Amino acid sequence: MPIPRPTSSETEQEFIDRCMSDSVMVSEFPDEDQRLAVCTVQNTYGSNVSRVCFQRKPRKKVGRYEVNEKTGTMSDVSLIQIGEAKGHGVWIDAQSLESGLEAIGGSLPAYVTHEGAVDSDRLLKEVGLFSGFYIEDGKLKAEAFKALDSFRVDEPERFRRLFDLAREMPDAFGLSLVFEANLVWIMGGGEEISIEDSDGKGAIRKIPSVRFVSIRSADFVDAPAANKEGLFNSNQKCETAIMEKDNLIELSAEEEIVLDEAISEEEIVLEEPTEVEETEDVDPVAALAAQVAELTAKLEEQAARIEELTSALSDSQSTNQKLSALVKGEEALAEGDGESTPKASVVEEFLSKTGGDQHDFWLKNRTEILRTARK
Repeated sequence: MPIPRPTSSETEQEFIDRCMSDSVMVSEFPDEDQRLAVCTVQNTYGSNVSRVCFQRKPRKKVGRYEVNEKTGTMSDVSLIQIGEAKGHGVWIDAQSLESGLEAIGGSLPAYVTHEGAVDSDRLLKEVGLFSGFYIEDGKLKAEAFKALDSFRVDEPERFRRLFDLAREMPDAFGLSLVFEANLVWIMGGGEEISIEDSDGKGAIRKIPSVRFVSIRSADFVDAPAANKEGLFNSNQKCETAIMEKDNLIELSAEEEIVLDEAISEEEIVLEEPTEVEETEDVDPVAALAAQVAELTAKLEEQAARIEELTSALSDSQSTNQKLSALVKGEEALAEGDGESTPKASVVEEFLSKTGGDQHDFWLKNRTEILRTARK
């Protein structure tokens, strides 16, 4: 559920009192100090920050993920994370994770690759099960993955290869969910409108957000659409967006605001441009020269950073090539072999479908659906 937001008619104390007594807040933030910190930050930034991420109900177990080939288990596995689902034209937000947690059930089967995920029965092809689901660090995670004994016995080479990759190259592959969902536009005021009822005008993003209805499986693939940090990565990142006038500004990873504990106003500092103080003792020319030198140094740092990121991208591409050579199995579902032929009633056809057929139709015709809806 969303964190309460202050209204224009409320004083600061009135909002804090309402927020502290809110039943959802009491449930999700049982510690009063943490709940007060959340309410205080929401009161200060609620009109500017579209979503603030807190770690909800921290688990007792804290530590690094584990891969144990002997027992056939992996711990603290990332199923899906906040951000764009690359190639699918949809956005995973905090409420997506909440709906996923509700839809997922007690356990979730695992497969290697998406082969047959939509159009065939994959019974007896399972390799294991995920269990113990929770939300942390902007991700929907599973406490444990347990490989089936039959997978270890019947396919020992694939079993060993999967666990070798998880141990040695966890950032180079990950999990991708097979699911059914509704799509909604998130409007500027925070309300959600189904794509059936709106063309997306006034929405904070150009793509709709996902609201999970059911989740069928989590599959090991080499390029997951919505798990860019890999199988385990636990870096704390959170979807944060600042509304400035009518424009939405998405913050970079370095600029994201992560709030696991109380944060005072003094800890959030905006860097102001350097100003030259003009006094009788300061040479304006020398001061300007110093400022130019400082800016030049910053540009050089940025250039070095760009070079570093370019090198990292090259390394990542090399790693993906190695992974493709290591994994023996089918590729994940392709995004489409070509342009879909526009239909006169493509929106009606989309709405007439259900389940996996609707999801598959959206992947193939999302551009035409959105274009038709806006007319």
